[in-house]
Amino acid sequence: PTRFGDAEPPLAVCQGGAGSGSGTSGAILEDTDPQLELQATRAELLQKRSDLRAATQTIAGLEEERKALRECVSSLRASARQLTVERQQLEQRVQEMTAVSEQALAEEEQSSQRAAAAARDLVKAQQECRAAEVR
Repeated sequence: PTRFGDAEPPLAVCQGGAGSGSGTSGAILEDTDPQLELQATRAELLQKRSDLRAATQTIAGLEEERKALRECVSSLRASARQLTVERQQLEQRVQEMTAVSEQALAEEEQSSQRAAAAARDLVKAQQECRAAEVR
């Protein structure tokens, strides 16, 4: 039995230990109850373990996110390489089409010049025919 009878010691009551059944003898407010210290230490350790688990889960989540981001970056780089190849192919195609277009324009110009020369020759031949008919 405690110095205070069957009741819990005052320190246990003040620290929330009422009804804990610690049964310490002779505790007063200034004294530290080893059982309460043990409970406080255990509570701190449980909290730290909980914090550590939460931090571990956070780290695991961040690692998964980093992995996903690396995959995304890798995919974007592959897409960029593919787009670069496609752009180069398009640039080459534009150059080819420009060359073909320039060639077609040159041929059209030559054809136009030949047609103009033929038209002049025709006009000249018609004039010569008329002149010959008049004689």
